[in-house]
Amino acid sequence: MSRPSLSTPADIAATIPYLIGYRPDDQITLVALRGTTIAYTATTRTHDEARDPAIADTTIMHLTANTITDVAIIGYSDDDAIDVSIAVLQERLHDAGIFTPVVGYVSKGCWHSIPTDQWSGQPLPDSTVAMCHSIDKGASVADSRQSLIDTLQPVGAFDRAPIAAETALLRHARTTTQGLDTDRHHEAAVLLERLWDGQLPRPDTIAQFAAYAIAVSDESFRRHALQRLASRQRALRDADTWIWVARHLTDTAAGHAYAIVAVATWLSGRSLLAHEAIHQSRTADADNHLARLMSTVAHSTVDPNDFLHHLTHSTSLRDAQ
Repeated sequence: MSRPSLSTPADIAATIPYLIGYRPDDQITLVALRGTTIAYTATTRTHDEARDPAIADTTIMHLTANTITDVAIIGYSDDDAIDVSIAVLQERLHDAGIFTPVVGYVSKGCWHSIPTDQWSGQPLPDSTVAMCHSIDKGASVADSRQSLIDTLQPVGAFDRAPIAAETALLRHARTTTQGLDTDRHHEAAVLLERLWDGQLPRPDTIAQFAAYAIAVSDESFRRHALQRLASRQRALRDADTWIWVARHLTDTAAGHAYAIVAVATWLSGRSLLAHEAIHQSRTADADNHLARLMSTVAHSTVDPNDFLHHLTHSTSLRDAQ
């Protein structure tokens, strides 16, 4: 299958929100390139953060460790000072031997090249082939960075007590000689069977959420869930279900679910969500080993595929280092 192409800087700038999951505002996005292919993106919290030498050094470390030699610098701001932030960052990249073939910013819906060229003043397109491709693969765009982070917050005004009570009943029933009651626990039992059979349906009832809480507390199942994330497309799909699950659970079950979200979003290139999922996992369960491991990996230059292979082939998830 051919990859969708981007022919102008405005095309790239218009497509960035579909790659990072939200619309940048007063920020700078670096697009790491391998030839004509986008390897990954990184976005500053604010555009003037790009002037911080420590931020630049960390960025360069990641780029060089991943053998990136070409980077597009794309800012998003109506602040005239953004060109200064871009110039400072560009100079640091050049000093490190990193070429910047595309440099500029978006202001008031138009692209502005640095220095000015034939593309300057071009309005951003409403759609590109790459946008349509991303949407077809399940990508969505939040209005802001904070809006995207909010999608991982525990569901507000939601009573989790019934789920916790049902989970306790299920756990007790499973550890007795009688096992699950086919009438009382039928819905949960059916979902547990589907989960172990490789399916990942979206839960909607107390019994279904409780079944997820039981499943995710089993290390064998967590390994099974992680093994499903081998492809980026699968990681994208599964992450959405796990986000929904995690937002409704509590304590260690929520910690496990959010940790799986962290892995899935990191593997699918959504680093902002991965970092927030790590935070939510450790908030729910400070001792969650996978979340602690991910907090290290997410700041490293580890190859995602190598990491997933190592994680799922360790003797136990706790042994993975």
